[in-house]
Amino acid sequence: MLPLRHRAVSHQFTRLKEYAPVHNVLIYFPNEALESSEILLVYDPFSATASPIPNEKAKHLDAVEKDLLKLAKEAADVKTELLTVEKRWHDAVRGNGGTTLNAIIGEDKTLSIKVGAEAGDASEDVILVRGISSDVDRVVKEIYKIVEDAKNDEIVSSYVSLPHCLVCPTRC
Repeated sequence: MLPLRHRAVSHQFTRLKEYAPVHNVLIYFPNEALESSEILLVYDPFSATASPIPNEKAKHLDAVEKDLLKLAKEAADVKTELLTVEKRWHDAVRGNGGTTLNAIIGEDKTLSIKVGAEAGDASEDVILVRGISSDVDRVVKEIYKIVEDAKNDEIVSSYVSLPHCLVCPTRC
């Protein structure tokens, strides 16, 4: 299961709590910072209704796994997009102290945005955006707008120093 789906699935806490008394299965989600795609399912042999029969344990674990995968599929349509953005514009996308990037991601943090070398691409002129499809589409548009604005700001704030006047041969 993809790490970004973990949050969507784990928010269905009341449904997840049902697995322990019904199936004797405990569910452990990894720390989000690890971006691991694995969830640990543990059959609890100490619960009151636990079965010592190995086949029964496997049935319960399989049932929970299938249900979690179904929940994950329903929870989110995760998409990854690799944007080509020159490295010189990455600071504009990040913002001062990461403020622009944090504003783009939002409070839910259901997006993963990696800039340059951290995206794992051979080229540093990339930004990797991963998350729920609708959020990825929104963020891609915002990133391109930020880059375009940064380019326009550079043009507006730049100036050209000419050695002499272009109109006449003398130095004006």
